Amino acid sequence: MSQEGDLLIIDYVSPHITREQWQSGKKSNVDVFEDQLRSFLFKQARAIARNRNSGPAILALISPYFESVTCYLKGKSSRNHATEFLCQGLRTVFPSVDAAARKKYIKEVRHGFAHEAMFRDVRLHRSVKAFPSFGMLNGVLHIDPWWILDQAEAYFDSYIAKVRSRDKSVIAGFTNFMLVRMGAEISTSKP
Repeated sequence: MSQEGDLLIIDYVSPHITREQWQSGKKSNVDVFEDQLRSFLFKQARAIARNRNSGPAILALISPYFESVTCYLKGKSSRNHATEFLCQGLRTVFPSVDAAARKKYIKEVRHGFAHEAMFRDVRLHRSVKAFPSFGMLNGVLHIDPWWILDQAEAYFDSYIAKVRSRDKSVIAGFTNFMLVRMGAEISTSKP
């Protein structure tokens, strides 16, 4: 919080958490992380999901989450390894989806849509039983963006619960990547 003339300026580190709350320890790194992703990604995707044409926008909002999953699990930045981290994140969140569909998602959704604002070989649908929610059918990637959102958010909820319980399978990676995000250097070399 700072004062500039007659204006009182409150500095937020996430939509609902002030820098003062965070730095004083009233709110933790987990609180900040959860508020950032829940508010910036999931709540925004849910807000637009009511529109029947929002499938591409849902995917645009949610797709970066899959790369970040790997950053938090590994405890390091995806710099120079973005596609590899994205692939691993998709495999983590969607373990039953075959590799060909995940590879096509990376090519068509992450790279194609991000660079061209259009899909080429992708059929978006909402709960059509004849089509896979996330899979290949006759050489075309089929995606139900609303299902993708549900699955990604469910994984996020599970991950947050594990971090809050200090589950050994996730806490070191979370702690290390938060340090990376805050600008600290993490030494991964062995003495």
